[in-house]
Parts: sequence; structure tokens; C-alpha cells
Amino acid sequence: MKFKSIQCNKKVVCKFFQSWWCTQNYLQSPIITKILKLVSIFTILVFIILIGAVYYALFYSSKWQASIGKRIFNIKIVDKNNHRKVKFFDGFCYYFLTIIPYFFILILFIYISKNNISIYQVFKEIWGFTFFGIAILFAVNMSSFNKKKINFFDYLMDFEFHIGKTKSKYPW
Repeated sequence: MKFKSIQCNKKVVCKFFQSWWCTQNYLQSPIITKILKLVSIFTILVFIILIGAVYYALFYSSKWQASIGKRIFNIKIVDKNNHRKVKFFDGFCYYFLTIIPYFFILILFIYISKNNISIYQVFKEIWGFTFFGIAILFAVNMSSFNKKKINFFDYLMDFEFHIGKTKSKYPW
């Protein structure tokens, strides 16, 4: 299928489209370049996050019941209720819960760079950042204060970590 090239002249009815599409450098306008950069960064981040989510969901719901790192250290993840392997969807949700602290830090640094202030000023002036920062700090470090050594995200998903490998040589 061949497309005809559009030629611009002064007889075009809509002046907006004439000024927008008929310039040679419409892709070099500052607004378009900012939008393209944001879309490309967002697409890459979503792709990386989905790869991570699928990786952990597949390995946690596999016969290994662990990711490669947990397998090396003889740790398997099981459902707290029936001590069986977790479901794919539960592993998928668990991954998204565990990356919440990273999103908080990302939002914090974006806010700091946009407003050109220090971390101290952010936590001093904006109580929302202070509250969520303390809540996330507690959720991540909760494993230091309980016998089973599991954090808040493990409690939410009803996961437990057991010592020992499964008998399966391969995860599938």
C-alpha cells in the first residue's frame, strides 16, 4: 500500500495543521520531545516492572517455590494456610506490593528535584511524605520484630518462608 506524500501550500484550509505538520522540524519542538521522552521512559519502566512481576510470579508458583536467589539459599515460599506453593496471581500481586517502597523513593526524589529543596524540608513541611515514609519504613523492617522474620507484605499475602529445597531439579 503506497501513501501519497502530503504537500503543504498556502491554500490549506486549516491553518493549525498547516503550521503543525508542514514544518520540517515538528519533531524537534520542545513539547513533542518532552512527551516522547516521557512516553519512552514510562514504556521502559512498565516493561521492566512487568518482566519482574512475571519472573517472580512464575518462580514462586513453580515446583521450586522460590526465585533463583532463594533457591540458592535453600529458602522456599509457601502459602501460610495450606503450606503449598503460591498461586501465580498471588506471586504477581506480591511483587507489586514489594516494589511500593521503591515508588515512594522515586516520587520523593522527583518532588525534590522539581521543587529544588532538601529531603529534610520535604519531611518537615509535608506531613504526607512523613507519614508514608514512616509507614513504609515500618512495613519493610517489620521482619526484625517478629519470630517468623516476615515483613508486612508477607502478612498481607499470607506467605511464609521455609528452609529447605523442593525435590524438583527444574522449576517447571
